[in-house]
Amino acid sequence: MLSIVSAVLFFIAFLINAADISTNDTFTSTNIMLIGLAVLALHLAGLGSGWRVRGRRRRNPLPGSQREAVNTRQPLGG
Repeated sequence: MLSIVSAVLFFIAFLINAADISTNDTFTSTNIMLIGLAVLALHLAGLGSGWRVRGRRRRNPLPGSQREAVNTRQPLGG
């Protein structure tokens, strides 16, 4: 997602520079290009790669019949 944003920012900077559009001091083609580079750096750092839920869910590796046998055991020392 961030790579698409940076590509759009680079394209806008190219259009401003190629068409020689006069803008105010904030939105010059160099500033937009630098913002695009910052967004691209965030993408390469892995910030926009997506969200994952990292839960502590544990899978039981035992099949059904063995799982029932493990669950019916009595605790030690009791």
